[in-house]
Amino acid sequence: MRAIKKFLRFILKIFLLGAFGVGVYCVLFGLNGIYGGGNSLESNVRKIASSVSNYIPVISNGQLISDEDSNLLQDTGVTGATYEFSDEFYPYYSMLDEKSKEIYKKTYANALEYNSSFLVTNGASIDEARSAVEALFNDHPEIFWIETQYSYLYTEKNICVQIKLNYSLGSEEIPSARARFEAAAQLIINEAAALSSDYEKEKFVHDSIIKSTDYDVEAEMSQSAYSVLVSGKSVCAGYSRAFQYIMQRLEIPTYYVIGYSDGNHAWNIVKLDDGYYNVDVTWDSSWPISYTYFNRTDSDFAETHTREDSSCYLPQCTATAYRDLEHSFGQGLLSSFDKPSPREEQLPQPDTQEPNGIPWGGFFPDRNHGNHSGEFGGAATPDGVIIIN
Repeated sequence: MRAIKKFLRFILKIFLLGAFGVGVYCVLFGLNGIYGGGNSLESNVRKIASSVSNYIPVISNGQLISDEDSNLLQDTGVTGATYEFSDEFYPYYSMLDEKSKEIYKKTYANALEYNSSFLVTNGASIDEARSAVEALFNDHPEIFWIETQYSYLYTEKNICVQIKLNYSLGSEEIPSARARFEAAAQLIINEAAALSSDYEKEKFVHDSIIKSTDYDVEAEMSQSAYSVLVSGKSVCAGYSRAFQYIMQRLEIPTYYVIGYSDGNHAWNIVKLDDGYYNVDVTWDSSWPISYTYFNRTDSDFAETHTREDSSCYLPQCTATAYRDLEHSFGQGLLSSFDKPSPREEQLPQPDTQEPNGIPWGGFFPDRNHGNHSGEFGGAATPDGVIIIN
């Protein structure tokens, strides 16, 4: 009897191991792969990765207060009224109404001052305030310490009276983090800027991010460009924001796109001389580097990517002059990114710093006015942003 039980347990183990093996094979290669003609390992792993909700939309949490209590609130923030943002580089700002634009500027100014709380005094509705915060988040990857969740106070008439931002870092930590962020970005910018065409610069940035970043759903600050440029680990949101930021620094209009692609997803739109293109750095992240999702039209993306929310109003991608050029240019554009990314301890530290700890050579808003040089010197381009000489 004991021998029979041993034999049955042995048979059960064999059955369970076999079932587990078939399950793993199906996940990696697809059921079609068992019968021939299935998807590749790379394709199925990408589908698994993309099904993870790695882009987190902006989420707000409101608290109702009485009119009497709202009148007691005191504002310690700054207005940001002098800032201007060009439509070409900040498309989400251009989509807003006047009240929302005012909140956008105020949110931007207070984030740069590391103020997490400020009053909304223009009578904007909850929806107008939400649109402003979402637009700011989509337009400005350089403000990497803002988290995707924020809270607000509102009255019985649904009027937003205060916004409270959540920061991933303490106010005392942000200056040094910005210095590391700018130093890491500058490594890519210096080499990309030496290339002759915007296409070559774009390809260099695309390749550099892929070669220096590991896809990691558990990465810290994964919704930020910081996670890519400093930590070297991120998800689609981080890949897209890092690409957007460096391309902005190179004066090439690049937008952050949110939508759906086997799950919540983020990618980019780039403007080259003949028009707009879709670029998905995350889905091209492989070795050798893929260009399957590089400089593609909306028609190319139709079966895999769907824009959502305000991203639906970004320019259509119909240009084709820089589509499928990678075979002509080859892989020779990279020169200093043959190794995995530099980590924080390897990043060069800036030699000269602004009084608040930020390195010269960064990408900063003009605190006087967005259309001319600011207190740091240099040229204001695009509008609302200073590139320090």
